[in-house]
Order: sequence, then C-alpha cells, then structure tokens
Amino acid sequence: MHKGGGNPAKIKKGSKYMTMLADAKEMGMSNPDALAFINETREDAGLELLGLNAVVGALHRMRKREGGVCKQSQGSTDPASNWAIARDNFTTQILIRTDIENKGGQSIQCSRAGGAHVVSH
Repeated sequence: MHKGGGNPAKIKKGSKYMTMLADAKEMGMSNPDALAFINETREDAGLELLGLNAVVGALHRMRKREGGVCKQSQGSTDPASNWAIARDNFTTQILIRTDIENKGGQSIQCSRAGGAHVVSH
C-alpha cells in the first residue's frame, strides 16, 4: 500500500490500532517506532498506511484531560460586600447614562444598607 491520496487516515478511538499505539508507548517506543509497529499490521491487512500526524493526533486524543472549568461563585447575598457595592454603582451608572434615575431630583435608594444616591445634572 502507498501513503497519501485523499484525506489523511486517523486512528479511531477504541480501535485495535489505538490499543496498539497505547501498548507501544507503554513499552517506551518513540512515535516513529510506534507508527512502524502499527503500519506493519495495517499493511498485512491491506489498509492504508498511517502518517506520523495520525499517531500524534491519536496520542493527543488519548491524553488525560486535567483541570477543567470549576464553578466560581458570582455575586453575594451580603449587601455590604464589595460585589454588591460595585454592582450597585454599575447599575446607578447605567441609570444615569440612560437618564432614568434623576427625574425631578429625586433620590433612589440603593441596595446597600443606609445608602442613597442623589444625582444632580
């Protein structure tokens, strides 16, 4: 069989070639040696030979995924927290920009304890 001609062949997840690759790497073989090991079997079966990119791609797909996205707390129920104060200030800024807050010079109570915003134009 010859290499090339069309889409590059991939080592499918769960296939016997993926198992062969894992075994070869566990034995300490280099990527080119593992490729030769797999291609011998594929050649005997009359299948298209693989390239080194197929081995590297399969190894990447086999690699254990570490980390991940952890849930982070957002917001706070404490009205005196930094988040609540910042959120209140942000909301006030939006109200001022959209000219909703200060109709007639009235103050609007904010969510934090004991605060009131008075905005003058």
